[in-house]
Amino acid sequence: MRVNIVDDQGNIIAWLDDQCSGPNHNCITGYKNGKPFHIIPVHTDPRAADVHLALATYHYASRDEAIEALETSWATAITVDNLVDRDAAYARNMPVKIKKNGNYR
Repeated sequence: MRVNIVDDQGNIIAWLDDQCSGPNHNCITGYKNGKPFHIIPVHTDPRAADVHLALATYHYASRDEAIEALETSWATAITVDNLVDRDAAYARNMPVKIKKNGNYR
């Protein structure tokens, strides 16, 4: 079941599915490994005004772990504005803030 995660001001900052089991390969694997909580950062988060947040992983063992990972990712992610840096962060399995006005061609 998908629920909205909101900040103290009532802004929706993420969606959380507590029983995600697929169809995406990462979802199937996460579910099989005891991590059925799938968190998705959303554009209505005020922190997402200029960037998209990509997490290192989107599957967690509990609601609290998922929300903690979201907050930690916002605090520690590097900011990129091009494909090379974005893909390098993905390859290192790091959270990344992808600038909306970057050069992605």
